[in-house]
Amino acid sequence: MSAVEVRDLFRVYSTPEGHAAALQGLTLSVQEKEVLVVLGPSGSGKSTLLRVLAGLERPSAGTAQVFDADLGRLSSSRLAEYRSLTTGYVEQHYSRSLDPDMTARELVGVQLGLAGAPGAERGKRADELLERVGLEAKRGATNRKQSRPPSRVV
Repeated sequence: MSAVEVRDLFRVYSTPEGHAAALQGLTLSVQEKEVLVVLGPSGSGKSTLLRVLAGLERPSAGTAQVFDADLGRLSSSRLAEYRSLTTGYVEQHYSRSLDPDMTARELVGVQLGLAGAPGAERGKRADELLERVGLEAKRGATNRKQSRPPSRVV
């Protein structure tokens, strides 16, 4: 079973100059636990694809399915449920939207906290998820800029 199935996906935006297509007929299949890297120049649709798959934007045409949820056809309430229970998404300029003092483990556990899970359960599940994506060694990392010690003049 595919985890992600995208067929003939288009995402068109209205601009003052007219319409602009960020995605133009994209077809993609990603298996569960498969790692995929999306590369391309600025404006090529990378972030748009991720926003569609996260349920933050709807396709203009074509289909985008994640674990059999057709994101273009979900009602608003089902889409909100999908975003809450299925995906995690952080904008590319994460430093403006995430608390720089929170650890990676705490950030991963935020959704569970919002759902009322106790701290020990949040931490255990966050550790499992970080391990699943190969980031267990970063669980204590924060986004806080570390100040450098002053240079010694000899």
